[in-house]
Parts: sequence; structure tokens; C-alpha cells
Amino acid sequence: MSQMNYDPVKSEPNIVEDDDTDGVDVLGTRRYRPMGRFKFYYYIVQLLVFCLLIGILINVWTKPYSFFLWHPTFASLSLYFYIQGILQVQWTESSTRRLKGARIHSVCNGLGTIFIVIAFSIVAANKNNLGAMHFT
Repeated sequence: MSQMNYDPVKSEPNIVEDDDTDGVDVLGTRRYRPMGRFKFYYYIVQLLVFCLLIGILINVWTKPYSFFLWHPTFASLSLYFYIQGILQVQWTESSTRRLKGARIHSVCNGLGTIFIVIAFSIVAANKNNLGAMHFT
């Protein structure tokens, strides 16, 4: 991989100028230095998102059962997987880790898309069962 031209005005502070890392080129992306304290914030966000998901699911499933309860469940799961997908590409220490993060990002976004389609299908099926108009 060729070295980058260093311009102190235009370059980002975490970009590594030398080519001493493991040498895996991931879709032409640049290599970054570890972000240090950012890892701490990453884990805090992970914990808060997980607590939000659990709180939503507890709030939904403590009510009497109905078929529609699956809608917020799958919508919450899709939001959770979308957030996880975003967080997987936020910090990286090496290009191999970035490649792993890109794969996890793809899987999480795929699962999020599947779950949001299921949530929408539940709304449509529930409206059909009740005889209500769609998109009112």
C-alpha cells in the first residue's frame, strides 16, 4: 500500500503515515492509530443501547399478549442491530480488525433490515386481521 502524502492542514490526526502495520488493504481504506479513550465510550454506548433494548422489551411484554406485541419487539431488535452495525466501524486498531468490523457491520445491517421488514409485515397482518385500512 502506498504511503500517504502528509499535509498537516488537511490530514486527520489519527492517520498513520508510515507503512509498518500488518499490510492488509481493506477496500482502499487508510490505517488509523488506536483511539485510546474512545474504547471506553464505545463500551458505555454498548451498555446503554443494550439497557434500552431490555427496557423496551420488558415494557412491551409485561402487557397482556396480543399479536401486535411482536411489532415493537422486532422494531427494537432492528434498531439494536443497526446501532451495533454502526458501532462496529467506528474505531479500529488495525486493518485486519477493520475488515472483521466491516463483515460484522454487514451482518448487523442485514439482520436489522430483516427485522424491520418483519415488524412492518406484522403491522400489515394486524391491519388485515382487524379489517382496518392501510396507510391511513
